Amino acid sequence: MSVKRLVLPRLYVILDAALITVPETGFAQKLVNAGVRLLQYRNKRASARELFECSRRLSSLLIPQGIPFIVNDRA
Repeated sequence: MSVKRLVLPRLYVILDAALITVPETGFAQKLVNAGVRLLQYRNKRASARELFECSRRLSSLLIPQGIPFIVNDRA
């Protein structure tokens, strides 16, 4: 099995749901349009279900565009 090595960009965005007032997917798309090539999502206030659903929406948006996506744990 071949393993791909993830090369991190010099700068990537951490999208913290507590700091934005618009839907995460719209905000994420604007970041991608601005040149972001890796996005990390965090939402420490969300329930497990809310975190899962939002992460699923974000991954559906980002992965097809070739943007790696990281989800923070809630600890």
